[in-house]
Amino acid sequence: MLLRDKEIITARTYWQSLAAAAESGQLYLDQDIARQCNDTCTTYLEKLDERRKEAVRLADVQGYGDFEMGKQFAQILSEKAVGGQNSMVGVIDSHIQVVKEMQAVFQKFFNHYTDIDADTASDVAQRFPN
Repeated sequence: MLLRDKEIITARTYWQSLAAAAESGQLYLDQDIARQCNDTCTTYLEKLDERRKEAVRLADVQGYGDFEMGKQFAQILSEKAVGGQNSMVGVIDSHIQVVKEMQAVFQKFFNHYTDIDADTASDVAQRFPN
């Protein structure tokens, strides 16, 4: 599924607002669920990276001859892959940014749980020294 520029901006803003809510304690997500979501994002980022590499290879368009029309057509196809408006690489890069915004939300929960664990360990150490 490819998102348009406006949808990408909306998705990024949405995940940024969720990150802020998680940071302020207004949003809660179970640690195991957060980890599963983060792992899924990592897997998806790997797939997006593979697709990005494939799209970059598509920019090397050949086989349309030496005529000017053939060169122009090859250029058009190349720009659809990389560098042109709404190129495949640009769209994939936008998706990557959204997934990274998602992971930032999940990271907030990991940080929260790490902080709680550290606080608990400190309390136990103070109450029960050696």
